[in-house]
Amino acid sequence: MTGQELFAHVVGIMGESMENATSYEAAIIPQINAILAKTFKLENNNRAYKNLTLETPLTILTSVPVIDALTDTIDYQENVLYNVVAYGIARFMALSDKDTTSAGFYETAFADGMNSESKLIPSEIEDFFDPEDE
Repeated sequence: MTGQELFAHVVGIMGESMENATSYEAAIIPQINAILAKTFKLENNNRAYKNLTLETPLTILTSVPVIDALTDTIDYQENVLYNVVAYGIARFMALSDKDTTSAGFYETAFADGMNSESKLIPSEIEDFFDPEDE
């Protein structure tokens, strides 16, 4: 997904049209980058979880992706972009309009997305019990 596609998705979530969204364009790239940084661990957690069942594993990211233009591709999975990142950006945009009610709604949707997209990665439990210590 490109930055432009993500921006259009966020504008749609907010019930706006792209024609009416020009006031958001000046700040959208830094806002996207800020939310990508905030969701970096979640993205890698999702990749690690999916790697448990994929024949060709997804690459675990070593650094937060940064876009410099809206035409740049964002190297995140679409479920994280649609269900989490978009609501974080919508919160920024609502705050720029001084719409704290909507910003609160988007913050809740962002937190819900973080929770629903977090995956538990099973691991072996190491037994530290030593019966001779009793």
